[in-house]
Amino acid sequence: MSKIVVIGDIHGHDSWKKLIELNPDATEFVFIGDYFDSFSVSHAEQIYNYKEIIEWKKSTDIKVTMLIGNHDFHYMSDCGGRYGGYNAWHAPEIGELLRETKEHLQVAYQVDKFLFTHAGVSKEWYDINFPEGGNIPEQINDLWSYDKRSFNHSGMEMYGNYDGEGPMWIRPQALRRNPLNDTIIQVVGHTHMHLIDYDDNHYFIDTLPYEYMTIENGVPVINTLVL
Repeated sequence: MSKIVVIGDIHGHDSWKKLIELNPDATEFVFIGDYFDSFSVSHAEQIYNYKEIIEWKKSTDIKVTMLIGNHDFHYMSDCGGRYGGYNAWHAPEIGELLRETKEHLQVAYQVDKFLFTHAGVSKEWYDINFPEGGNIPEQINDLWSYDKRSFNHSGMEMYGNYDGEGPMWIRPQALRRNPLNDTIIQVVGHTHMHLIDYDDNHYFIDTLPYEYMTIENGVPVINTLVL
């Protein structure tokens, strides 16, 4: 049996601990990114919470994948912008922490037909960067390793509702207009909702603390979270 627990944007909250508690049979956890920038959790707590995730990832025998979100990227030197919630006072500390733990972070991850990124991969963005096709998560992570600036906001539409926007910024409307292909199901966060929204090729799971998603033996399951 396989059971992947997908943890949406946490923004400094420790709701991920409840998801671990509720899923003792989980075989894998995937964090969808955005570990920082909360208006209700202190920056000291946010930093401590991130460190706790890293320590748990290092200590557990369960596979844990941590993706990078735009609210993490904008604390890195290659990011060309600063966005809502950015804290200039704590930016050096957060930036250094992300540098120290960079081996635990990646942009894309795939299990079978499920592709996980923070915001999604549109066909337009993918074709521009990888015109010959190939292994999607491997290509994206390789690009991140040598050219992080390729993941900057395009500036074409302030909110990110542009079909060629990158996988840390694109919004659901644009992603649905320009789906990657018919065989991949994308699981993304980035745009907060109260309930998980989905179609044949996308699941939008930035819904904490209300709902979360598991993938059980290849079948998506929507779960209510009671804290």
